Amino acid sequence: MSKELLRDDRELVFNHAGISPTPIWDGARQLFIQWGVTDEVIQQLQMHTGVFKGQYAQCVNKVKAIAKRPAGLSTDSDLQTHITIPHFFSGMERSYGGQCGDLADSLMANLDTAGVAETLKREKLRLCRVAGQSPTHFNQEGSHHIWCGVFPQNRSLTEVLKNNVNYQKTIILDPSRQIIATAAEAQYQIRHGWENVAKNRRKTPRTLSMTLQINRLDCIKEAHDDFHPDKVVLGMSADDKLAYGIGFGSFFDRGNHLLFIVPYICVMPPDGISSAIFYIDPFTKIIAQHPNNPIILDDSQRDEIEQMLTIAANIQYS
Repeated sequence: MSKELLRDDRELVFNHAGISPTPIWDGARQLFIQWGVTDEVIQQLQMHTGVFKGQYAQCVNKVKAIAKRPAGLSTDSDLQTHITIPHFFSGMERSYGGQCGDLADSLMANLDTAGVAETLKREKLRLCRVAGQSPTHFNQEGSHHIWCGVFPQNRSLTEVLKNNVNYQKTIILDPSRQIIATAAEAQYQIRHGWENVAKNRRKTPRTLSMTLQINRLDCIKEAHDDFHPDKVVLGMSADDKLAYGIGFGSFFDRGNHLLFIVPYICVMPPDGISSAIFYIDPFTKIIAQHPNNPIILDDSQRDEIEQMLTIAANIQYS
């Protein structure tokens, strides 16, 4: 992360009017107090986390950011077509939030810049980037969610991952879902962790693009087909009930010549299993769904999906 980005983020933290502090669960507050963390520092953690409220739900704006720049097409040695799209966190679009990992990195950088990370260190606490499963949406093996974790320095990250007692005494700072709680309270499962992320991000440029495999949509036949679409997670719906991702599919003619590249929105309900994709059928111009088993959508969710598909239809390819 560049110094310029850190500076801008710091100004956002201290100059943004009307920030709502992220609520803290009782167990986390008691554990912070047990660790010797003052009420003032707890409030700072709540305010810094609260800066990101609503950013994980900026999915329509994230698709707008993607559509601003041409997407690149490439073919690998196996003749599989890939697409490279701009990262919606880069440049002026960073207010749209990015993915959960981007928000966690930004929170850690803000805490580092504001001196809160150093205060935690003086209290012999570690601040880490953590990945695992949350109780909703990102709760299946093979999927993961990213947040920040706080735990005592006398316990290594390896111990926290392996020892259930230590794990129960880890505090979750999740800027995406706006949660400050113990892992036990929030039912988060910790799988991986990284330390010193904030300092390393200063030296490592942020990834400005993402590459996806283009899936053959014309080969989908039945609802029971084994279909695992490649996607980039955008975030949550405005009502925080569905997770959205964006991916791309292709249609070929009988001579195996490419006819269309079609963006799709992957919709992921809380069960983490019954996901579906929605796309504009290039032949009928009607929004299609696969698989056909119904995901019950309300009007606002249908409107969000339609907006994203309409915007994504304007993506240019090179």
